[in-house]
Amino acid sequence: MALGPGEQGPWTRLSIGARVVLAAVLALVATVLVTWVAERSALRWRADLTADAENTLHPATSKVLAELPREIEIDLFFSLPDAPFQLVGREVQDRVRRLARLFADQSGGRVRVEDHDLSDRTRLAPRSQARRHELGLTGIEPGGLAAVSAGGRRQLLRLRGDFSDLDPGNADPRQGPVRPPRVAGFRGEEALLAAILKVSEEHAPLVVFTKGHGELDLESSAERGAALLVRELLAQGFRTRAWDGNAGAPFPADADLAVVLGAEQRFTAPEFEALADYVERGGRLLVALSPRTVDGAASVEELLGRFGARPRPGGIVCTPMPSATGALQTGIPQCAYAVVGHEGMPAQNPVTDPLRTAGQRVMFYASRAVDRAPAPRSARVLDLLRSSPESWFETPAGGADRYDYAPDPTSERTRFTLAMQVVFPPEPGRAPVASGDPARPEARVLAVGSVDALANHLVVTNRDFIANAFDWLASREYRVRVDSREREARRLDLADPAPVARVHTVAVVLLPGLCVLLGLATWRKRRSTR
Repeated sequence: MALGPGEQGPWTRLSIGARVVLAAVLALVATVLVTWVAERSALRWRADLTADAENTLHPATSKVLAELPREIEIDLFFSLPDAPFQLVGREVQDRVRRLARLFADQSGGRVRVEDHDLSDRTRLAPRSQARRHELGLTGIEPGGLAAVSAGGRRQLLRLRGDFSDLDPGNADPRQGPVRPPRVAGFRGEEALLAAILKVSEEHAPLVVFTKGHGELDLESSAERGAALLVRELLAQGFRTRAWDGNAGAPFPADADLAVVLGAEQRFTAPEFEALADYVERGGRLLVALSPRTVDGAASVEELLGRFGARPRPGGIVCTPMPSATGALQTGIPQCAYAVVGHEGMPAQNPVTDPLRTAGQRVMFYASRAVDRAPAPRSARVLDLLRSSPESWFETPAGGADRYDYAPDPTSERTRFTLAMQVVFPPEPGRAPVASGDPARPEARVLAVGSVDALANHLVVTNRDFIANAFDWLASREYRVRVDSREREARRLDLADPAPVARVHTVAVVLLPGLCVLLGLATWRKRRSTR
């Protein structure tokens, strides 16, 4: 209704303006209130209508997300998968994206997800470049990865091996029936949950490095230094400390694991007994061997031999290297490198199984062979990494530490053990170590034949092996079991007449018939209203 001339005074206009402003304020308040309510998971009602419950997390996952002690960031760096996994790789990427958003949605704001565009590697967004630098990502493999981080800690999850198992299928009819690539197994929820548990853990295990016996320098950035190893351990949520027992300092009582990086001198008797006592009471020990043999009393060889792993003295393992034509050649220094693929890794092992399923390799340089020795009672000894069958054990020719990298006719050609695991219960009647795992009281020893495998020049190559090895030693496998819900196959088998007949009935008979009935009903209704 229009107002008369006498009714359009200043007070009337002010009243109308006030009502407009009030309506705008109320609308803004309502919008903020609705947004606030939408973000409160306790006030939200959700219904998962997908056939395979794709949008429902496992109760164990929901419990962890509800009790997160700190904020978690998930950065997705997905790129084009390599052949032949382009299609199935993108399917896994899409599933991980949806799963990450679901984690963020159900965490009450404690999980943040950022999806970085890698479609043009030459023009990455400044934010993506900054995050790569912060997370220490020097390179991203085909298919990409996800980085889960919190408070300086980070875990990297790869498309193959961590999130999924991909079957390449068979494109060659000469090798059998043609099969397209497929997703053989998807465990995205389990992988993300385990990574979140690692980076959000309150306790940071203490890694104690021995010092003063020719070990790698923990602060050196040189090729054979260990600065990158220390940086990786800090990013994985460990603490590090050096222990020099030469001056009589006691072994740290709060150590979670002890590490000997290529000692080339013998320990003092008190040092040796402190290390041995620590392990025998349920401690954890990693020894990476120098190519130089020390041997004798209080040596690293005697220490490992005490627990069932005896380094072979006086030589290194060499492997023929392929030439430009593909032929294997010897007599070159590159033969000192040993590349271990899936055929040299045991299955169902927390250290190597993720590497096997992802098709990754571990590289050693100038590695010594490790043989089995008499082990403590009830010990389990396992060959962890083995060289190729063409390898040979070479001893110095013409003087100490000089090799010709050529096998003799009598050289033993076999798979040599390059890394060995030993697990045994603590000695009875002795006080267990304070830092041991009360749920699984056992000593764990890992003998690695090559200290260079943990040195700066190979840390990036062996990053996953190193992370798995230290996690296993510190009882941080985090094998949280989340039941996998595989997508239901929704394919029409044209060779089966029954489903084809049903599709024909619905598409050719029922749907057209329903349209005809609706048309007749509409026509009759219109005639009756005339």
